[in-house]
Amino acid sequence: MRTVRVVLMFVALLGAAVAGAFAAGVVPSSGPDRGTGPQASVAPALLDCVESTQQVPSQCVEQTLIDHMHEHERPVAELVAEIDVLSEQLINAGLDCHSALHGAGEALGAQHGSDALLRDMGQCQGGYYHGVLLTQELDDIVELCSEEQFDQEDDILNCWHGAGHAAWEKYADVAAAQTVCADDTGTRRGICLNGLFMELAHSYQRDPALLDYCLDTDDQQLQQSCLEGAVADVATQRPEDAFDWCVTSGLAHEREQFCVEQAGSGTGAYIAQRDDGGPLADQVPSVCTDEPACAAGIVGGFSTMTRDGDRSREYCDTLTDGTYRMHCHDTLAGINLR
Repeated sequence: MRTVRVVLMFVALLGAAVAGAFAAGVVPSSGPDRGTGPQASVAPALLDCVESTQQVPSQCVEQTLIDHMHEHERPVAELVAEIDVLSEQLINAGLDCHSALHGAGEALGAQHGSDALLRDMGQCQGGYYHGVLLTQELDDIVELCSEEQFDQEDDILNCWHGAGHAAWEKYADVAAAQTVCADDTGTRRGICLNGLFMELAHSYQRDPALLDYCLDTDDQQLQQSCLEGAVADVATQRPEDAFDWCVTSGLAHEREQFCVEQAGSGTGAYIAQRDDGGPLADQVPSVCTDEPACAAGIVGGFSTMTRDGDRSREYCDTLTDGTYRMHCHDTLAGINLR
Protein backbone atom coordinates (compact mmCIF):
# COMPACT_ATOMS: atom_id res chain seq x y z
CA MET A 1 0.00 0.00 0.00
CA ARG A 2 1.19 3.53 -0.71
CA THR A 3 2.99 5.30 2.07
CA VAL A 4 0.94 7.84 4.00
CA ARG A 5 2.53 10.97 5.41
CA VAL A 6 0.61 11.75 8.61
CA VAL A 7 0.12 15.47 9.07
CA LEU A 8 -1.55 16.81 12.21
CA MET A 9 -3.97 19.19 10.50
CA PHE A 10 -7.24 17.36 11.04
CA VAL A 11 -9.28 20.14 12.62
CA ALA A 12 -8.32 22.81 10.09
CA LEU A 13 -8.72 20.49 7.11
CA LEU A 14 -12.01 19.09 8.30
CA GLY A 15 -13.58 22.53 8.38
CA ALA A 16 -12.03 23.51 5.09
CA ALA A 17 -13.17 20.34 3.34
CA VAL A 18 -16.79 20.80 4.42
CA ALA A 19 -16.80 24.51 3.64
CA GLY A 20 -15.08 23.90 0.32
CA ALA A 21 -17.61 21.28 -0.70
CA PHE A 22 -20.52 23.65 -0.13
CA ALA A 23 -18.69 26.56 -1.78
CA ALA A 24 -18.22 24.36 -4.83
CA GLY A 25 -21.96 23.88 -5.04
CA VAL A 26 -22.08 20.40 -3.57
CA VAL A 27 -25.56 20.29 -2.08
CA PRO A 28 -26.58 17.08 -0.28
CA SER A 29 -29.73 15.33 -1.42
CA SER A 30 -32.73 15.79 0.83
CA GLY A 31 -35.63 13.59 1.84
CA PRO A 32 -37.08 12.00 4.95
CA ASP A 33 -34.59 9.13 4.97
CA ARG A 34 -31.69 10.79 3.13
CA GLY A 35 -30.40 13.23 5.73
CA THR A 36 -30.14 16.98 5.24
CA GLY A 37 -27.49 19.61 5.80
CA PRO A 38 -23.86 18.85 6.58
CA GLN A 39 -24.48 15.29 7.76
CA ALA A 40 -25.19 14.28 4.14
CA SER A 41 -21.70 15.39 3.07
CA VAL A 42 -19.21 12.55 2.87
CA ALA A 43 -16.13 14.83 2.80
CA PRO A 44 -15.35 14.79 6.56
CA ALA A 45 -15.46 10.98 6.72
CA LEU A 46 -13.20 10.70 3.68
CA LEU A 47 -10.70 13.09 5.22
CA ASP A 48 -10.75 11.07 8.43
CA CYS A 49 -9.73 7.99 6.40
CA VAL A 50 -6.58 9.69 5.20
CA GLU A 51 -5.75 11.36 8.52
CA SER A 52 -6.04 8.11 10.48
CA THR A 53 -2.91 6.06 11.14
CA GLN A 54 -5.06 3.00 11.85
CA GLN A 55 -6.60 2.57 8.39
CA VAL A 56 -5.42 1.95 4.82
CA PRO A 57 -6.63 5.11 3.00
CA SER A 58 -7.77 3.49 -0.25
CA GLN A 59 -9.74 0.75 1.52
CA CYS A 60 -11.24 3.15 4.04
CA VAL A 61 -12.30 5.68 1.38
CA GLU A 62 -13.80 2.93 -0.74
CA GLN A 63 -15.83 1.47 2.14
CA THR A 64 -16.90 4.91 3.40
CA LEU A 65 -18.27 5.84 -0.01
CA ILE A 66 -20.02 2.46 -0.37
CA ASP A 67 -21.70 2.97 3.02
CA HIS A 68 -22.61 6.54 2.12
CA MET A 69 -24.21 5.50 -1.17
CA HIS A 70 -26.32 2.92 0.67
CA GLU A 71 -27.68 5.68 2.92
CA HIS A 72 -27.95 8.57 0.45
CA GLU A 73 -29.12 8.49 -3.15
CA ARG A 74 -26.94 11.13 -4.77
CA PRO A 75 -25.86 11.67 -8.39
CA VAL A 76 -22.36 10.50 -9.14
CA ALA A 77 -21.39 14.04 -10.19
CA GLU A 78 -22.19 15.33 -6.69
CA LEU A 79 -19.97 12.73 -5.06
CA VAL A 80 -17.17 13.39 -7.53
CA ALA A 81 -17.41 17.10 -6.75
CA GLU A 82 -16.83 16.36 -3.07
CA ILE A 83 -13.94 14.05 -3.93
CA ASP A 84 -12.47 16.81 -6.09
CA VAL A 85 -12.63 19.27 -3.18
CA LEU A 86 -11.09 16.67 -0.88
CA SER A 87 -8.21 16.04 -3.28
CA GLU A 88 -7.21 19.70 -3.14
CA GLN A 89 -7.17 19.56 0.66
CA LEU A 90 -4.99 16.44 0.61
CA ILE A 91 -2.57 17.85 -1.95
CA ASN A 92 -2.15 21.09 -0.02
CA ALA A 93 -1.53 19.13 3.21
CA GLY A 94 0.91 16.69 1.64
CA LEU A 95 -1.31 13.70 2.44
CA ASP A 96 -1.74 10.47 0.47
CA CYS A 97 -3.97 11.76 -2.30
CA HIS A 98 -3.42 9.01 -4.88
CA SER A 99 -4.53 6.15 -2.63
CA ALA A 100 -7.56 8.07 -1.41
CA LEU A 101 -8.77 8.80 -4.94
CA HIS A 102 -7.99 5.23 -6.02
CA GLY A 103 -10.39 3.95 -3.37
CA ALA A 104 -12.97 6.56 -4.37
CA GLY A 105 -12.77 5.49 -7.99
CA GLU A 106 -13.26 1.84 -7.10
CA ALA A 107 -16.35 2.62 -5.02
CA LEU A 108 -18.00 4.86 -7.61
CA GLY A 109 -16.99 2.63 -10.53
CA ALA A 110 -18.59 -0.40 -8.89
CA GLN A 111 -21.81 1.55 -8.24
CA HIS A 112 -22.10 3.69 -11.38
CA GLY A 113 -20.03 1.86 -14.01
CA SER A 114 -18.50 3.95 -16.79
CA ASP A 115 -20.73 6.89 -15.75
CA ALA A 116 -18.15 7.44 -13.01
CA LEU A 117 -15.51 8.29 -15.63
CA LEU A 118 -16.05 12.02 -15.34
CA ARG A 119 -13.70 14.54 -16.88
CA ASP A 120 -11.14 16.69 -15.04
CA MET A 121 -10.30 14.04 -12.42
CA GLY A 122 -6.67 13.38 -13.40
CA GLN A 123 -5.14 14.91 -10.27
CA CYS A 124 -3.23 12.86 -7.68
CA GLN A 125 -1.38 10.89 -10.35
CA GLY A 126 -4.67 9.74 -11.87
CA GLY A 127 -5.71 7.76 -8.79
CA TYR A 128 -9.44 8.23 -9.41
CA TYR A 129 -9.34 6.91 -12.98
CA HIS A 130 -7.14 4.00 -11.89
CA GLY A 131 -9.78 2.98 -9.34
CA VAL A 132 -12.77 3.35 -11.67
CA LEU A 133 -11.12 1.34 -14.44
CA LEU A 134 -10.29 -1.46 -12.04
CA THR A 135 -14.05 -2.11 -11.81
CA GLN A 136 -14.67 -2.11 -15.58
CA GLU A 137 -14.38 -4.67 -18.34
CA LEU A 138 -11.27 -3.71 -20.29
CA ASP A 139 -12.16 -5.41 -23.58
CA ASP A 140 -12.76 -2.09 -25.34
CA ILE A 141 -10.54 0.52 -23.77
CA VAL A 142 -10.94 2.68 -26.89
CA GLU A 143 -14.64 3.13 -26.07
CA LEU A 144 -14.09 3.67 -22.34
CA CYS A 145 -11.40 6.30 -22.89
CA SER A 146 -12.81 7.93 -26.02
CA GLU A 147 -13.50 11.44 -27.25
CA GLU A 148 -17.18 10.69 -26.60
CA GLN A 149 -16.38 10.19 -22.90
CA PHE A 150 -13.84 13.02 -22.54
CA ASP A 151 -13.31 16.25 -24.46
CA GLN A 152 -9.77 16.89 -23.18
CA GLU A 153 -6.77 14.88 -24.38
CA ASP A 154 -5.26 14.99 -20.87
CA ASP A 155 -8.30 13.17 -19.49
CA ILE A 156 -8.14 10.62 -22.31
CA LEU A 157 -4.47 9.94 -21.55
CA ASN A 158 -5.15 9.67 -17.81
CA CYS A 159 -7.87 7.16 -18.63
CA TRP A 160 -5.50 5.07 -20.78
CA HIS A 161 -2.84 5.25 -18.07
CA GLY A 162 -5.35 4.04 -15.49
CA ALA A 163 -6.31 1.21 -17.82
CA GLY A 164 -2.69 0.05 -17.77
CA HIS A 165 -2.72 -0.06 -13.97
CA ALA A 166 -6.02 -1.90 -13.98
CA ALA A 167 -4.80 -4.36 -16.64
CA TRP A 168 -1.94 -5.57 -14.46
CA GLU A 169 -4.15 -5.82 -11.38
CA LYS A 170 -6.69 -7.86 -13.35
CA TYR A 171 -4.35 -10.21 -15.23
CA ALA A 172 -1.03 -10.23 -13.29
CA ASP A 173 0.61 -11.26 -16.55
CA VAL A 174 2.57 -8.86 -18.75
CA ALA A 175 1.60 -10.45 -22.08
CA ALA A 176 -2.10 -10.55 -21.23
CA ALA A 177 -2.10 -7.07 -19.72
CA GLN A 178 -0.40 -5.63 -22.80
CA THR A 179 -3.37 -6.61 -24.95
CA VAL A 180 -5.45 -3.99 -23.13
CA CYS A 181 -3.06 -1.31 -24.42
CA ALA A 182 -2.82 -2.71 -27.93
CA ASP A 183 -5.84 -0.90 -29.40
CA ASP A 184 -3.65 2.13 -30.07
CA THR A 185 -0.13 2.25 -31.50
CA GLY A 186 0.77 5.81 -30.54
CA THR A 187 0.92 7.93 -27.40
CA ARG A 188 -2.10 6.28 -25.79
CA ARG A 189 -0.53 2.83 -26.00
CA GLY A 190 2.67 4.19 -24.50
CA ILE A 191 0.97 5.80 -21.51
CA CYS A 192 -1.16 2.69 -20.98
CA LEU A 193 2.01 0.55 -20.88
CA ASN A 194 3.53 3.08 -18.50
CA GLY A 195 0.71 2.44 -16.03
CA LEU A 196 1.08 -1.31 -16.49
CA PHE A 197 4.78 -1.26 -15.58
CA MET A 198 4.24 1.05 -12.62
CA GLU A 199 1.75 -1.43 -11.22
CA LEU A 200 4.06 -4.35 -12.02
CA ALA A 201 6.90 -2.74 -10.05
CA HIS A 202 4.60 -1.99 -7.13
CA SER A 203 3.23 -5.53 -7.00
CA TYR A 204 6.75 -6.99 -6.89
CA GLN A 205 7.64 -4.73 -3.96
CA ARG A 206 9.87 -2.67 -6.26
CA ASP A 207 12.49 -5.39 -6.67
CA PRO A 208 15.16 -3.93 -9.02
CA ALA A 209 15.59 -7.37 -10.65
CA LEU A 210 12.26 -6.95 -12.45
CA LEU A 211 13.72 -3.98 -14.32
CA ASP A 212 15.58 -6.45 -16.53
CA TYR A 213 12.24 -6.91 -18.29
CA CYS A 214 12.81 -3.45 -19.79
CA LEU A 215 15.85 -4.85 -21.64
CA ASP A 216 14.17 -7.96 -23.01
CA THR A 217 12.36 -6.34 -25.93
CA ASP A 218 12.99 -4.84 -29.35
CA ASP A 219 9.82 -2.76 -29.03
CA GLN A 220 11.21 0.74 -28.41
CA GLN A 221 7.92 2.17 -27.18
CA LEU A 222 7.46 -0.71 -24.76
CA GLN A 223 11.02 -0.24 -23.45
CA GLN A 224 10.52 3.48 -22.94
CA SER A 225 7.21 2.90 -21.14
CA CYS A 226 8.88 0.28 -18.96
CA LEU A 227 11.66 2.69 -18.03
CA GLU A 228 9.17 5.48 -17.33
CA GLY A 229 6.89 3.30 -15.24
CA ALA A 230 8.94 0.64 -13.50
CA VAL A 231 12.19 2.55 -12.90
CA ALA A 232 10.40 5.56 -11.42
CA ASP A 233 8.23 3.35 -9.22
CA VAL A 234 11.21 1.35 -7.89
CA ALA A 235 12.93 4.65 -7.06
CA THR A 236 10.02 5.79 -4.87
CA GLN A 237 11.28 3.32 -2.27
CA ARG A 238 14.78 2.30 -3.43
CA PRO A 239 16.34 5.26 -5.27
CA GLU A 240 19.95 4.04 -5.10
CA ASP A 241 18.99 0.65 -6.55
CA ALA A 242 17.04 2.23 -9.41
CA PHE A 243 19.89 4.58 -10.24
CA ASP A 244 22.50 1.81 -10.10
CA TRP A 245 20.41 -0.31 -12.46
CA CYS A 246 20.20 2.52 -14.99
CA VAL A 247 23.97 3.01 -15.17
CA THR A 248 24.99 -0.67 -15.09
CA SER A 249 22.38 -2.33 -17.34
CA GLY A 250 24.11 -1.62 -20.65
CA LEU A 251 21.57 0.83 -22.06
CA ALA A 252 22.69 3.07 -24.91
CA HIS A 253 23.80 6.48 -23.60
CA GLU A 254 20.64 8.35 -24.58
CA ARG A 255 18.41 5.67 -23.04
CA GLU A 256 20.64 5.55 -19.96
CA GLN A 257 20.19 9.28 -19.40
CA PHE A 258 16.44 8.90 -19.90
CA CYS A 259 16.47 6.05 -17.35
CA VAL A 260 18.45 8.15 -14.87
CA GLU A 261 15.91 10.96 -15.19
CA GLN A 262 13.08 8.50 -14.46
CA ALA A 263 14.99 7.29 -11.41
CA GLY A 264 15.23 10.94 -10.41
CA SER A 265 11.48 11.38 -10.77
CA GLY A 266 10.83 8.47 -8.42
CA THR A 267 13.50 9.80 -6.07
CA GLY A 268 11.63 13.12 -5.95
CA ALA A 269 8.56 11.24 -4.72
CA TYR A 270 10.79 9.37 -2.23
CA ILE A 271 12.00 12.70 -0.83
CA ALA A 272 8.46 14.12 -0.70
CA GLN A 273 7.33 11.18 1.46
CA ARG A 274 10.14 11.92 3.95
CA ASP A 275 10.38 15.68 3.53
CA ASP A 276 11.97 17.47 6.49
CA GLY A 277 11.06 20.93 5.23
CA GLY A 278 14.66 21.90 4.54
CA PRO A 279 16.32 22.78 1.23
CA LEU A 280 15.62 20.15 -1.40
CA ALA A 281 19.29 19.97 -2.37
CA ASP A 282 20.17 18.77 1.16
CA GLN A 283 17.79 15.80 0.85
CA VAL A 284 19.00 14.44 -2.49
CA PRO A 285 20.69 11.00 -2.23
CA SER A 286 24.41 11.12 -2.95
CA VAL A 287 24.04 8.97 -6.08
CA CYS A 288 22.22 11.85 -7.78
CA THR A 289 24.41 14.71 -6.61
CA ASP A 290 26.60 14.80 -9.71
CA GLU A 291 23.99 13.55 -12.17
CA PRO A 292 22.14 16.45 -13.87
CA ALA A 293 19.60 14.10 -15.48
CA CYS A 294 18.72 12.64 -12.10
CA ALA A 295 18.46 16.10 -10.57
CA ALA A 296 16.08 17.30 -13.28
CA GLY A 297 13.89 14.26 -12.66
CA ILE A 298 13.89 14.85 -8.90
CA VAL A 299 12.27 18.25 -9.17
CA GLY A 300 9.45 16.82 -11.29
CA GLY A 301 8.67 14.01 -8.85
CA PHE A 302 8.98 16.20 -5.77
CA SER A 303 6.90 19.11 -7.06
CA THR A 304 4.15 16.83 -8.41
CA MET A 305 3.75 15.32 -4.95
CA THR A 306 4.09 18.51 -2.88
CA ARG A 307 3.27 21.38 -5.27
CA ASP A 308 6.00 23.28 -3.39
CA GLY A 309 7.05 25.73 -6.08
CA ASP A 310 9.51 27.82 -4.05
CA ARG A 311 11.82 25.02 -2.94
CA SER A 312 11.56 23.32 -6.33
CA ARG A 313 12.69 26.48 -8.13
CA GLU A 314 15.50 27.00 -5.64
CA TYR A 315 16.68 23.48 -6.35
CA CYS A 316 16.64 24.07 -10.12
CA ASP A 317 18.86 27.10 -9.59
CA THR A 318 21.49 24.96 -7.83
CA LEU A 319 22.13 22.93 -11.00
CA THR A 320 25.40 24.00 -12.61
CA ASP A 321 24.59 22.44 -15.99
CA GLY A 322 22.72 25.16 -17.87
CA THR A 323 20.83 22.76 -20.13
CA TYR A 324 19.47 20.74 -17.22
CA ARG A 325 18.78 23.88 -15.20
CA MET A 326 16.56 25.09 -18.04
CA HIS A 327 15.01 21.63 -18.36
CA CYS A 328 14.36 21.65 -14.61
CA HIS A 329 12.48 24.97 -14.80
CA ASP A 330 10.60 23.81 -17.92
CA THR A 331 9.45 20.75 -15.97
CA LEU A 332 8.08 22.98 -13.22
CA ALA A 333 6.26 25.14 -15.76
CA GLY A 334 4.02 22.18 -16.60
CA ILE A 335 3.01 21.44 -12.99
CA ASN A 336 0.25 23.13 -11.00
CA LEU A 337 2.29 24.57 -8.14
CA ARG A 338 1.35 26.56 -5.06
